[in-house]
Amino acid sequence: MIFRKLKELKVQTILIILFLIITPVALTPWIQGNDGPGNYSYLRSAFIDKDIDFQNEKEYYNQTRKISSIRQDPNTGEYYSQYPFGTSLMWMPYFLAAHLFAIFTDFPSNGYSEPYVYMISIGSAVNGFIALLLILRMLSKYFEKNVALLSTISIWFASSLFY
Repeated sequence: MIFRKLKELKVQTILIILFLIITPVALTPWIQGNDGPGNYSYLRSAFIDKDIDFQNEKEYYNQTRKISSIRQDPNTGEYYSQYPFGTSLMWMPYFLAAHLFAIFTDFPSNGYSEPYVYMISIGSAVNGFIALLLILRMLSKYFEKNVALLSTISIWFASSLFY
């Protein structure tokens, strides 16, 4: 039992080392594409604007690129996201850390400044990595440790988790 735990720890250590080497190089600190603003709008709007109307988020993101994930309901005129709020819940601890940092520094505490963008990006990387550790743990129950590790690394680089 102890030998198995040590072997599992070594496999996880390899994955952690890879994460610590690759993440700073591959991290893209911006609320990305169309999905990012659609997911992030719940969090920013609820904490900063104290509402769930995404009109100002749509206007902000449309300044640099066209966002279709935030839409206007033709019947009510309200703006909404096409995505559920689950991603925002997973980003909440990182957002709150960024918000506290922004409050106590010279960064604007508006939900758009660098601390928010970096913390959401780091949060995505960390949450994705936790998912990889869970995959590794599950695969290790059914396959050899080396096979589980190689499979987990393959999933990491072959999927959008790397992005």
